Amino acid sequence: MLIFNFCASENVGRLVTPAKKLEDTIRLSELVIEVLQQNEEHHAEAFAWWSDLMVEHAETFLCFYSADMDAALEIQPPDSWDSFPLFQLLNDFLRVDCE
Repeated sequence: MLIFNFCASENVGRLVTPAKKLEDTIRLSELVIEVLQQNEEHHAEAFAWWSDLMVEHAETFLCFYSADMDAALEIQPPDSWDSFPLFQLLNDFLRVDCE
């Protein structure tokens, strides 16, 4: 899994704190969003006839990402707002993507 390898390669041989895991997940979110936006910008015209394939690709891509996001969120303290920037980033992307 490519997305998992991104976070794993950054933290080889050291203990990962919840804050570092969240930081890595936010960076990964930015990369996922960038790839999905580039796919839309560069391939939307070519795949206009196959929009269902583009939607399916985006859903699959986000599904792989969600496993890493869930793992990062599980180790966060329950009474912390540290994960708010992550949800804000995803919300902004999804809000704009739906328009």
